[in-house]
Amino acid sequence: MGAPHAPLEVRLWRRVSKTETCWLWLGSLSSKGYGRIWPGANYGKRQIETHRAAWEVTKGPIPEGVQVLHKCDNPQCCNPDHLFLGTQGDNMRDMEAKGRSNKRRGGEHHNAKLSEEDVCEIRRLHAAGFNRTKLAAQFKISLSTVKMIAWRKAWKHLS
Repeated sequence: MGAPHAPLEVRLWRRVSKTETCWLWLGSLSSKGYGRIWPGANYGKRQIETHRAAWEVTKGPIPEGVQVLHKCDNPQCCNPDHLFLGTQGDNMRDMEAKGRSNKRRGGEHHNAKLSEEDVCEIRRLHAAGFNRTKLAAQFKISLSTVKMIAWRKAWKHLS
């Protein structure tokens, strides 16, 4: 039988380089750049992300369904001061707020059939009493799309 593994905390920190800001994982990385470590028998036979391991060894267990997020946006970082807990929604809002989303809105979206000017015109004409079916035909879009634009359920970013 082989020698027992060192505790997770020891194995984690011996492969981390502490810079003035981030603490960088020097071991294996996932395809998205997150550090990966074999945590030991308590976790089953799968690797976990090193920022999650850093959270657990410094702050305790991570509740079910909760993510460990990075304030610094560096997936290799294991600095506990750069980590916080949140939901997937929190992660998406954080990404959007920091401008890391590649989400395209309105006319910038690759599938857009309308421009912002078209949408404003549809709303103006609808407010003036124009028939939605005729607007759909005029702009070569579905009746439901006209409704969603008129009711501000689509293209919400336009005032």
